[in-house]
Amino acid sequence: MNKTLLTFILAGTLSVSNVVAEQSSKQGGELKVLITYYSRTGNTERVVNDVAKLLNADTEKLVDKKSRKGILGFIFGGRDAVSKNKTVLAPVTKDAGNYDIIILGTPIWAGNMPPALRTYVESTKGKFKNVAYIITSGSSTPEKIVADLDTIAGKKAVEFLWFDHATLMNKEQYNKKIIAFTEQLKKIGK
Repeated sequence: MNKTLLTFILAGTLSVSNVVAEQSSKQGGELKVLITYYSRTGNTERVVNDVAKLLNADTEKLVDKKSRKGILGFIFGGRDAVSKNKTVLAPVTKDAGNYDIIILGTPIWAGNMPPALRTYVESTKGKFKNVAYIITSGSSTPEKIVADLDTIAGKKAVEFLWFDHATLMNKEQYNKKIIAFTEQLKKIGK
């Protein structure tokens, strides 16, 4: 009986310690953020890295096992995106369930998300607490991608950030948009 009582007390103490630790980290307004992204040309990766610095976020780059390099990679990648095909990814190292918010970073390929991001979201969606998006494109607008991601993730994005090529190249507009996006996300933790 004493062993049972001791086990019960220890288990209760550990549970309380975990709850207190979780609450104290949230009271500081510090969100645990993971940015999981795919980038073929480096544009999405550039935005992800800048956002990650401002949010003190972890990042996870998705690696498509299928080569998407060169003109053939571009053509077949666009075809796979339009067909909503999935792909094989290198293993991810971070558990989305350990984060308050997951930011999904993606380029737009032929009006769609690339297979790497589709594969990740479909296989991980049950772990997302909150989602936000970083979207880059040559000229396409983000509405279709946002709707598709909301549907696949099973959650409506709390915020999204979109850059077309011209805004990516305009330092002043670029910085304004990144700061506004990160400030909105910081409000979630308060």
